[in-house]
Amino acid sequence: MNAMQENEINDRGDAFRPVAVVTGVGSGIGLAAALGLARAGYALVGVVRNGKRAEETRERILSDVPDARLRLVAGDLGRQREADRICDEILSILQDDCGGRLDRLLYAAGTVTSWYTATEDDYETQFAVNHLAAFRMGLRLREALSASGDGRLLVVSSGSHYQGRMRWHDLMRRRRYHLLAAYMQSKLANVLFVHGFNRRFASDRLRAYAVDPGLVNTDIGAKSTSGLVRRLWDSRRRKGVSPEQGAAEAIRICLAPAAPTGPYDYYKDGHPIRPSAASLRPDAIDRLWTVSERLCGLEGAGTAPDNGKAKRGIEADKGIEARRERPCEAVCS
Repeated sequence: MNAMQENEINDRGDAFRPVAVVTGVGSGIGLAAALGLARAGYALVGVVRNGKRAEETRERILSDVPDARLRLVAGDLGRQREADRICDEILSILQDDCGGRLDRLLYAAGTVTSWYTATEDDYETQFAVNHLAAFRMGLRLREALSASGDGRLLVVSSGSHYQGRMRWHDLMRRRRYHLLAAYMQSKLANVLFVHGFNRRFASDRLRAYAVDPGLVNTDIGAKSTSGLVRRLWDSRRRKGVSPEQGAAEAIRICLAPAAPTGPYDYYKDGHPIRPSAASLRPDAIDRLWTVSERLCGLEGAGTAPDNGKAKRGIEADKGIEARRERPCEAVCS
């Protein structure tokens, strides 16, 4: 099975242990955050790309935190049916081990691609992995977060969102693809999603945050990129902070006794800071929400504030077709 079942994430002896779902735990910020939360006593459900990485990650976390309560789910978040299956497995784990409760959801998975590549759903890869999968998981796991009484959704964004622009007529960047423009758009989409989530669902029981880790020394720019881009990233990453430092803000928000509040939902270096003007536009927030619902096959998952401009904008997006896929069966890893 894709869910690694070495131990339950909670048992009768620690029924009140907080529970976190973390994506991208195979390396980088996701792994550093998972380790930090495990050390703090959180039970973890981690999401990794494949079974081999799941085994390696399990060994890495348990070598550092031998008594960690850990389950791992493997799958490709860029594929809609895989992302749905991952959500189904997580919900099953939460129901069996935690009574359906989830305290923290940290979406730290991400990708960068030099060339235009499309998923099996015909969605541009960066948009699919960096935004749509985060959107899907946030909505699919929202009720479990609400059951916590203090649920917190965190999405790792980037300062590059300040330069991001939503290409509404071509969100999939099929024409004149540029890796940085696509990445910046996906990171802006993260912030728009957080704002949309809070507009619909924020309360004293549930809140979402966009987290800016700064420049972090990870291998994100060296996985699906050309030789030139890899060389440029290898040079740039040396100026970045460690993954542990990059994960510190997300860990701080997760561990704070009370859910942080401030004038903005975008956090960096321990403080809420003003995100880009583009991310604060109500029409853009609602327009992306409606597009994302349709692309993920989750229409009606959140009731949008009345916004005629957003609706008209969506109706104009003729080039985007939603594909609704049934979740596939879990396979052995």
